[in-house]
Amino acid sequence: MVSGGLCSQQSLDACDQSYARISGEEYGKCSIWGSSCVTSALCSLPTSVPVEWINKVNCASTDATDGLKQDGGGWGSSYADASIPAGLSCIEWKASAVGQSMAGFKCGTWSDHDLIYKPAACYFNIYKHQDNTCYYKEQGTNYDMKCNVVVDWSTATLKLCRKADNKFEYYINNDLFHTSSSAASPAESLMFHAGFHDGTSYITDAHATSR
Repeated sequence: MVSGGLCSQQSLDACDQSYARISGEEYGKCSIWGSSCVTSALCSLPTSVPVEWINKVNCASTDATDGLKQDGGGWGSSYADASIPAGLSCIEWKASAVGQSMAGFKCGTWSDHDLIYKPAACYFNIYKHQDNTCYYKEQGTNYDMKCNVVVDWSTATLKLCRKADNKFEYYINNDLFHTSSSAASPAESLMFHAGFHDGTSYITDAHATSR
């Protein structure tokens, strides 16, 4: 447990196996090592945490690559979500060079189909199309807004960050290519959402990160 941002005494075998927790979220390893965590040992925030996929439909986690792969279905029927740990405002991932995938921040209880096809849906994503074109979506637009960036999908890292004003920045290889004009409601909690098509799609290196 954590009080005031500090680690309290832990009854664990090794400090480097333990995590300070704030509101139930893994929030960083203790900075003092030993047979157990030391009371009031300062804790540091993680800068990158692999996400844990839930609500999986026609897809499966690939733990070895911190990823998610399609094993059936298509748009609207092959998808998963992941929670974002407290204190982290960005998500990043790599999209497979084969198939089609959409991934990004979602809020609300929209279905996967509606997240894709309804402009009003709260979904801020980057879409890797089958012809290797890059598209993006934000709340209030269709899914086929062109990134106007040439992407080498074999190496590209995709990233979205929530700003203090609840708008979103879109990056490829840490180069900003778009900032959303729409904003998520401050009251809405966000999840990492990914969806697939074509049967061979997957993403890897899916992390929640700091800016």
